[in-house]
Amino acid sequence: MSTMILEAIEDQKGEDLSEADFRLYDDIDPDALDNLFRKDANADTTVEFNTDDVTVTLRGDGTVKIRVEPRDTDN
Repeated sequence: MSTMILEAIEDQKGEDLSEADFRLYDDIDPDALDNLFRKDANADTTVEFNTDDVTVTLRGDGTVKIRVEPRDTDN
C-alpha cells in the first residue's frame, strides 16, 4: 500500500521522492493503512491525511482508490 501511495504522490508532485528528504512514516503509519485496507476487508473505509504539501485520500470498498491533491495552505 505504501508504495502505491508514494507513487501517487510522486505523480501529483512530478518528482522522485526517493531523492527527496521525505518519509511517509513521519505523517502516518503505513502498516496501519495496510490493516485497514486489507484484501478481505469489506467495509467502506475512508482515510484522509496531509503529508508534505499534499492531501492524500484513500477510499476502500474491496478495492482501494487513492487521490492526491495539493494541500490548501491558505487555511
